[in-house]
Amino acid sequence: MLEVDEVVSAESEVSEVFEARFAGMDVFAFISRLGADIGDTGYYIATVEKSLELEILTRLQNNIYATAGVSLAITIALALILGRT
Repeated sequence: MLEVDEVVSAESEVSEVFEARFAGMDVFAFISRLGADIGDTGYYIATVEKSLELEILTRLQNNIYATAGVSLAITIALALILGRT
């Protein structure tokens, strides 16, 4: 994973995602160049809260479990109905 000074001194356009603590919050972040067309190069840091990102993953996981449960119930019901005939 790249460090902040490696991104600033390197020719890469975007850093890899890293974990950091900004303003008292744990976040996932990356650093990217704004451009160097007119003088000094500028950078920006894009962040997303870990809790928000992990909440999305938890929702996706719960949706997968719900879909699997419904599919299993339908499969068992069909097996029982078709097995009687």
